[in-house]
Amino acid sequence: MIEIVGVQEGQEHEAALHIRRLLLNVWPDLGQGRRDTVKIFVGFKMYGQSVEDLDLVVVGVFDEPREFAVEYKFHPRETEPFVPRQAWVKNFALLIEVKSHDAGGVHFDDKVASVRYMRNGTARWECVTEKNRTQMFELKKYLARHGLDRIHVQDLILFTGLREIDLPERPHNCVANDASFERYLNVLGQISRPHRNGNRVTLSFGTDEAFKGVLAGKFGLFEAIEPTPLDRRRMDIIAKKSVPDEWLNDLGKRQTILRGRGGVGKTVNLLQMAYRSYDQRQERSLLLTFNKALVADLRRTMALLGVPRSVENGGIAIETAHGFFGRAMLALGVISDYDGFLDDFEHHKANLVEFLQTGTISAEDLLELGRGSPADFDWDLIFVDEGQDWPQDEIDILRRIFGTKRITVSDGIDQFVRDGVADWIAGTAKGSVLSRCKLMGNIVVRPAR
Repeated sequence: MIEIVGVQEGQEHEAALHIRRLLLNVWPDLGQGRRDTVKIFVGFKMYGQSVEDLDLVVVGVFDEPREFAVEYKFHPRETEPFVPRQAWVKNFALLIEVKSHDAGGVHFDDKVASVRYMRNGTARWECVTEKNRTQMFELKKYLARHGLDRIHVQDLILFTGLREIDLPERPHNCVANDASFERYLNVLGQISRPHRNGNRVTLSFGTDEAFKGVLAGKFGLFEAIEPTPLDRRRMDIIAKKSVPDEWLNDLGKRQTILRGRGGVGKTVNLLQMAYRSYDQRQERSLLLTFNKALVADLRRTMALLGVPRSVENGGIAIETAHGFFGRAMLALGVISDYDGFLDDFEHHKANLVEFLQTGTISAEDLLELGRGSPADFDWDLIFVDEGQDWPQDEIDILRRIFGTKRITVSDGIDQFVRDGVADWIAGTAKGSVLSRCKLMGNIVVRPAR
């Protein structure tokens, strides 16, 4: 039995259907049998990990090992590379990053792959080999959190716009659109260090018991998220076209402040703008808030809507302000790890401000954040929820990293939680900030002072 669960559209879903066809080409009976299981999860979310979005997770377990044709030398754990006389597969767990670039958008440095993408009108390169490797380690951590640490996970990169002839000489972890599933298994024989048994090899990534824990049991890795009536209402509100077109036209051109009392829908408007920017322009938006419960709720909503946070195809990320500043401080060398980070947050923040003011951290260093770690720092738009609670130094840091034009702020009137009143206008040029006042659904637009 082959089952595809998760996101039901987009290039990742097309890749899942492609892999299903490849499996059936090798083993036609796999589509009907109940004793063997392959599950392909599309757009898997790992909440709580530093990397949340995975394109495909493919897990297969067979009642009896299935034989496949040998094409290459295998690289076993105990001995030198050799060509097996026979090869079988008992089970596997694959993390597959899907890339649709053609040959002009992919670069190989030896066997390390990078892909080109456009962001803010500039062509940039992302090392997909390193990204895929990081995802694999984060997935293993995620499984370990749920008591499922006895499974080997192999990272693979599927280039749907390339042919096998376009790839470097093997071994490496890339496969092209014309690769058979037997080619996938041969790649595993080269890079997953299988056990050799005489002149034979059986690919096995864990015990049957361990795989049953992943595919069933309490963990429910492959359980589809079913929206509740409240989820559906929230999804409908975010996805509907309710914010005026001129609001979208101003995004990225000048800082906008959305003012209003609690309950008038400012946060919803931020999400609507972010969603339409993704849906119509494939832009990447980062929404920052101090509300941890809101982060969890909105991440669930984005998952139900099928919204990614992809560098190439746009999307929406929901983060706490402290989480974002922590990643920035780590990337800039202000901190070396997260131990005691929140307890010493004010101290670390003061150091960051000093480094920025003295030039110890330069403008070029800030630009390198987006170039070096685009998944975390290369954003088209920044949306700030509950902006009235932001200290001035945090406002200044955010502006140093992203400038003012990309920022849209929800500013609550009489909703203060932290001490002081935030001033999102101070330090901006006259006429560069637009203020929109919401009064129970009515909108008044005027330039800020």
